[in-house]
Amino acid sequence: MKRLLVALTVAALCGAGLVAQETRSTTLLTTEHYLNWERVNDAQISPDGSRIVYTRQAVNQLEDKWESALWILNADGSQHRFLVKGSAARWSPDGKRLLYLAEGEPKGPQLFVRWVDA
Repeated sequence: MKRLLVALTVAALCGAGLVAQETRSTTLLTTEHYLNWERVNDAQISPDGSRIVYTRQAVNQLEDKWESALWILNADGSQHRFLVKGSAARWSPDGKRLLYLAEGEPKGPQLFVRWVDA
């Protein structure tokens, strides 16, 4: 009787593991879809209103963490390009430099200032 109880318990646990596995789907939201998403936030308009810088985040699946990058574009949508890895960008009052957070050396977030080309 004890062996039967153990066998049923093992079968139930193995069956539950099979049910919990995700199946691929093109219409339902899965973990794979979530890991391929990108998030956009913290848009900052330059003081003269001509450029916008924003943070774009994506999942690094190998290291299991979110990574942030700054992207910049003109207010009319032209010249959309990658700027630097980092986040939380802020324009200087004259609009010629950006202050942002990025991973520094030896380790940990640090403040950086970067001149922005016209």
